[in-house]
Amino acid sequence: MADVGSEFDDSVFEEFRARKAARGREPGCYKAKFCEPEWFEDELSTADEVEKLTALKFRGDLAFKRQDYQKALREYTSSLALVPDTNLALRRDLQEAQARCLSYLDRGKDALDIAQKLVSHDHGSAELITFDICELYSRV
Repeated sequence: MADVGSEFDDSVFEEFRARKAARGREPGCYKAKFCEPEWFEDELSTADEVEKLTALKFRGDLAFKRQDYQKALREYTSSLALVPDTNLALRRDLQEAQARCLSYLDRGKDALDIAQKLVSHDHGSAELITFDICELYSRV
């Protein structure tokens, strides 16, 4: 019995490998970025918007973990200002974080406003925020 089409021709990838080698990137030469613990707590001296956004979000997450909800809210708000309108997932994540902070700061009405906006702009995941809205209504 003959094997029909079971052979794979690696030559299809030769052009790609040649281009990568010409740019000085050999296959398998990935070097991960090494970061010190809590690197994001240091003063931000980078022009890279993604790194600033990441640092601010991480600062907010750490402040929330430490139950410093006012600081967490500031960091999440600063981070949200840097998020492109097209990054809906990160925008939603930061807005939910803002609502959680506001809830813990006894600003349930403000938290509820954010949660209701999230649901009204929802694209298929309203059930994920339903419990939070119920909790917010109980705090208002």
